[in-house]
Amino acid sequence: MRIDEQYSPQPIEAGGTYLLPFGKSVAGFLCTIDGTLTVYNGRGNVVVDTLPVTAGVYHPVPFTLGSEDGGKVELGGGAAGTLAVV
Repeated sequence: MRIDEQYSPQPIEAGGTYLLPFGKSVAGFLCTIDGTLTVYNGRGNVVVDTLPVTAGVYHPVPFTLGSEDGGKVELGGGAAGTLAVV
């Protein structure tokens, strides 16, 4: 049995923000510059609070944001990388 995982890549610049479209969620983050990652649901509630992220590491973030209107991912501390969006 073969299992495929495929996500839409969304590059985020250092200290950047990505607004998740309605119905989308984060699968993970491939970090290129150390820092932190924070994920909010569509109501502005924190789902993942200032997760330390390390360059060269894929950080799984396997949480659904529910049926709310999208969400937001913020990078702090100079973090940069590619967000995997489902």
